[in-house]
Amino acid sequence: MARAMRVTGMGVASPIGVGCAAFWEAIARGSHAIRRVERFDTSKYDVHVAAAIPEATMAEIGASDPATDACAALALVSAREAVASSRVLERRGAARVALVVGTSAGGLSSRSDYELRTPPDDAARRHALLERSAFQLQTHAVARALGVEGPRLTVSTACASSVHALLHARAMLESGRADAVVVGGVDVLVEELFAGFAAMGAMSGAPCAPFSEPIGMNVGEGSAFVVVELDGDAAAFAVIAGLGASADAFHATAPEPTGAGIARAVSAALADAGVAPGDVGYVNAHGTGTDANDAAEQRALAIALGARADAIPISSTKGYFGHALGAAGMLEIVATILAMNERAVPPTLHHRGDRGGGPRDPVAASAPRAHDFECALSLSLAFGGTNAAAAIARAPKLAAPVERDEVVVVGAGTLVARAKSIEPAMIDEAALADALRGHDRRGLDRCTELAIAAAVLAVRDSGLRLRGPLRDRAGIVAGAPRLAWGSADAFWGSIRARGLHRASAPAFSGLVLNAPAGAVSRALGLRNVLSVVAAGPCSALAAFVAASDLLATRRDVDVLFASSTSELAPGMIADHAHRFGADGIAPAEAAACFVLARRSWAEEVGARVVARVGATSMDDACDGDDLAGVVETFGRSEAADGVALSLALDDLRAGRRASARVVGCDPTSGSFSVEIVSPRASGR
Repeated sequence: MARAMRVTGMGVASPIGVGCAAFWEAIARGSHAIRRVERFDTSKYDVHVAAAIPEATMAEIGASDPATDACAALALVSAREAVASSRVLERRGAARVALVVGTSAGGLSSRSDYELRTPPDDAARRHALLERSAFQLQTHAVARALGVEGPRLTVSTACASSVHALLHARAMLESGRADAVVVGGVDVLVEELFAGFAAMGAMSGAPCAPFSEPIGMNVGEGSAFVVVELDGDAAAFAVIAGLGASADAFHATAPEPTGAGIARAVSAALADAGVAPGDVGYVNAHGTGTDANDAAEQRALAIALGARADAIPISSTKGYFGHALGAAGMLEIVATILAMNERAVPPTLHHRGDRGGGPRDPVAASAPRAHDFECALSLSLAFGGTNAAAAIARAPKLAAPVERDEVVVVGAGTLVARAKSIEPAMIDEAALADALRGHDRRGLDRCTELAIAAAVLAVRDSGLRLRGPLRDRAGIVAGAPRLAWGSADAFWGSIRARGLHRASAPAFSGLVLNAPAGAVSRALGLRNVLSVVAAGPCSALAAFVAASDLLATRRDVDVLFASSTSELAPGMIADHAHRFGADGIAPAEAAACFVLARRSWAEEVGARVVARVGATSMDDACDGDDLAGVVETFGRSEAADGVALSLALDDLRAGRRASARVVGCDPTSGSFSVEIVSPRASGR
C-alpha cells in the first residue's frame, strides 16, 4: 500500500466545455459534443462525426498559432487552470514543482504540416516543423509558459498515456524529485488520426454507445491536468489512492479477450490503494464502444471485482466527449472526481440496451444519477496491450512513506553501428538476425526489430528465465526519441499514394510511440508495466531513471527493462541530409537495453548483479553532456546515451573503474544522469 496523492488542482479543456465548471455543467445536462467534423473534409470517408472542440474556441486558446503546435497550446489551457486552482507555484516554489505530460500523438499537427503541406524543396522549414513535432517539445513549451522549473517528463503509451503519467508522477514524488507535480494528458484531433481509425474500421457513424448499439468509437480531443502532492495542508478535491499497470503481451492493437491483462492492472490499483473490491462504489470504464474493448473490459472487471461488478454502476463517459486518446484517462479521472464530489454518477449516454456482455448497471440515462460513493476506479486501455487503472477516493487511508529498495543492473544488450565515413551506418544484419533468431520478423518495422533484438541480448546477458510468475512481475520502460521512422514513412507514403481516406491501417498502428515496446513485451512475455517516455536524445537515460524510480518505490514489480532505439530510414535520412557531413559525423543506428531489478529480489533468486544503480537525476537544467566521444566514435544517433551507458557498464565489468556517471542533456527535455557502481565497490 502506497501513500495517496492529494489532488489539489484540476483543469479541463474538452469538446463539451473549457474549465471544470463548464465541463461538469455539460455532464449534468447530458450535453454531448459528437457531431459532424468541420475542421477537415470528411466527404471521402464513410464516417463524418467526431468530438472536436469548436474551431472558434481553438483559435481563442491559440491552437492555430503558427509558432506553437496545437498540442502544447491545448495542454496549456487546462494546465493553467489546475495550477491556478491549487496555487502550487506560490506554495511550493517553481523549482520544487515538476511537470509530467501524457500524449498519444504529441505534435502530430506539426508533423502533418511537415509531411503533407510543406514543399519538399523547403528543407529548412520542413526540418523546423519536424523538430517542433517532437513529443517532449510540447512538455517543454508548457513548462516554460507555466513557469515550472522542476523536472519534466513526457509519457506516451497511446490511450493510457495520462494515467501512466500519474504513475511516473508519483514515483517522482516518492523519490523526492519534487514536492508537487502538474500532471495530465493532451491530444489534438487532426485528419491523420481520423483517417487511421477509419482505416481500422473502428469508428461509429453515429454518437458512440458503449456496451450498446451502434458498435464503434468516436475519436475526440482535449486536455486535462491535475496537481498532485503527497503532503501539505492545501485543500484536496480527492486523492489518487492507488495506481496499477499491466501489459497484455498479446496483440499490437486488440485487447487480450479474456480480460486477464486488464484485470491485473485493476487488482494492482486496488492493492496499491489498500482497498478491497467491496469498497469500490463506481467504475468509470474505458468503454470505447468497440466490441472487443468493451467485452474484454467487462470480463476483466468480473475477474478483479467478482460479484461486486454486478452490484455497482459502471459507465463510460466517452458518449459525452469521444475518445480523447492520450487525454482520455485524465479527462475521465477529473469527471469521476467531480462526480464523487457531486455525489452522482455520470451516465453512459446513447445506451439503447445491452448488446451482450455489458455491465449489469451501465447507468443508461441522459443525465447523472444520484449516487454517493467513497471509492471509484477509472480504467484506460491502449494499443500495444497497455493497461492502466486508477483508484480514486474521497479521503486517503493512512500509509507510511515508501521504503525505497536499491536498484541493480542484472543484464544489458547493445547493438551499434560503427561509422567509417559520413555515409549512414546501419547495424550489421548478421548480428541483428542472430539476436532475432526464433522471432517472427514479419510485419515489424526497423525500430521494432532493433528494440526486440537489444532486449533479447539483454536477457541472454542476464541469464534470467522469463517464465511463470516472473512474467507478471516483469515489465518495460522504453525511451522513444521520436516516431518510428519506418512506420511513419509507410503511413505517410500510403497517404501520398492513395489519399488520406485510404491510409494504411497497419502503419497507423505502428505510429504510437509504445508500439516497439509493446512488441518487446509480446516477444519476451513481459506482463507488468509497459510504459514509454519521450526525451529526444536523452530517451535512454530518461527510461533508465524512470524505471529505477518505479522499481525503488513499487512492490508489484521485480524486473524492468529500460531501453531506447534509434533507427535509420529513408525519411529520416532525407530530412537530415542537409546536416550530414557538416562536421564529418555520420548518422548511425543504435539500440540499447538494460535489465534492472530490485536488489532484494535479485538477492533472493540469486541473480547475477553487474552494477548497482547509484544517484540518478532528472533535472530541468541543461549544463552537462558527456556523449560527444560516443558520437564521434560510433556516429550520430539518438540512442547515443544508451551506448554511452553500455560502454560505462563494460568498464565496470572489466574492472577499469569502480563507478561511472553518464549525463545527457537536451534543451527540450532537460538533463538526465545515471550513476552505476560496481557491485564489488565498498558500500551496499
